Parts: sequence; C-alpha cells; structure tokens
Amino acid sequence: MIVNYFQEQLSSLLSFIKRNSYSITQINDGKEVPILTFDTIDEFGFTGQSQTTSYPVESGFRAVDFKYQMPSLVSMKGIISKNASINPISHKKKDLIKSMEDTLEILKNNLIVVNITSRTGRKRENYTLKQYFIKESFDNYYLFECDMQFEEVLIIKNAKMADIKSDTVSSGLSQIKVV
Repeated sequence: MIVNYFQEQLSSLLSFIKRNSYSITQINDGKEVPILTFDTIDEFGFTGQSQTTSYPVESGFRAVDFKYQMPSLVSMKGIISKNASINPISHKKKDLIKSMEDTLEILKNNLIVVNITSRTGRKRENYTLKQYFIKESFDNYYLFECDMQFEEVLIIKNAKMADIKSDTVSSGLSQIKVV
C-alpha cells in the first residue's frame, strides 16, 4: 500500500515535470524530437516586436502610415550540471558537452527550425538559433552554461504577387556610385 502511494506520487511528479519543463524540439518524420536538452533552464525570456513606417510632414513631425510584424525573440540560459541527469548512461560529461557544443554550432550555422516549449506549456513554433554564448568562469566551474537567442522564422502562407505596371518595373541597377 505504501509502495503504491509512492509510485503514484512519483508518477504524478514526473508527469508534472514533463508538462512544466522547457524543451527545444524539431519535427522529424512527423514526430517531435528533442534537439537540445539541459538539466535546467535558468532564465527564459520572450520579446514580441513590430515596426512602424513613417514619413516626415511639413509641420515637423513624422506621420506613421503602417505597422508590420517583426520576428519575435526567445532568449534562454541552459545549464548542464556536474552530475548531468541527461542520458547519463549513454554520455560521459565531456562527450555530452562536446555533443551540445557541436549541436549549437550546427543550429547557428544552418536554418534549422525548432519549436520551444516553456514550463507553462506555451509552445513557440518556427524559431532558429541566432546566437549562443558559452560562459566559463570560476563561478560555474562544474557547470556547462549557455545563453541562447532564438529568432522566429516568419513563414509566409498564401502570398500573392501584386499587379505591377511594366513602366514601373526596374530591370536592375541603373546607377552605381563607387565610394
């Protein structure tokens, strides 16, 4: 009876952790596969942004005439501890860190789209790694600490070309100024 109680509590806790944890995944053959896995995500931030266009008017101010969506940003700090709990059987710590650095480099250099799920369960889809920073200091000697910034990849659906009059179409550069 006591064993069942503890099994239920453990199952409930693991379910809670799974639902309330961060993940960085990629869709592969229709399945969501983890790409980056950390012991913990120390910090997580989201920035939604847009841009306005404007033009100057004679009275001395700028009139805003349009607003468009800019890619959103996600920043996070991932940590792997000395006693990494990530796949401890298949990885030695040095191999795990090397594997993590290699994966980060691949994600940075290629347009690989990932999904990021925060601990609240909010899934942010279609992001790519823009930059990362691995901090090594005396304070984090036993940790692998990585700051990452992901940028949203805006996917255009149902785009239509506007009708363009032929007399307004340029066929290339008409003037080049050498500086």
